[in-house]
Amino acid sequence: LSAAKLPDKQGSLPIHVAAGQGRLDIIDLLLDKYPHSLWSRNASGQTILHVAVQAERYNVVKHICSQSQHGRMFRAILNARDQDGNTALHLAVLTGHQWIFCLLLSWVQVDLNIANRNGHTPLDLVFLSGKVNDDIMSFAGYFVPILDISRGQRTFRYLQVHIRLPFFVKLIPYVSNYF
Repeated sequence: LSAAKLPDKQGSLPIHVAAGQGRLDIIDLLLDKYPHSLWSRNASGQTILHVAVQAERYNVVKHICSQSQHGRMFRAILNARDQDGNTALHLAVLTGHQWIFCLLLSWVQVDLNIANRNGHTPLDLVFLSGKVNDDIMSFAGYFVPILDISRGQRTFRYLQVHIRLPFFVKLIPYVSNYF
């Protein structure tokens, strides 16, 4: 396991490679032996959560999010920023993976107001994509992003109402129009 601290040619540690490949078994093994590797960064300043989102590894993202209930370290990684200032939620918008976006959005610990180096919050990126479907704003019942402008400040806030699964299934086509 001493190789766990050696980066590859791209600057990624084995835990980053495991996250990109969806290997929960390796991630858990490395975290058991080296708990602080959770905070390790690759050459782009990305954590394992960033890498998992960018590689569209839903299983890893879900695992990390579920671990956030158990410790402060896991909660803090949900809002970690890479060299471009992007959080995992920014990357979920940029990759267009709707399930990862919805998963991250469902965690209260995810800060929706973090701006990247270009000054964009995740919602800004959604609106800049030009793929916003106004119909989703009328749905009460899931995590509905709302742009709130007060005193010239843009704020990404969301409405959360508990719903049953069949309603969520009807909502997915509207969420997919964000990407």
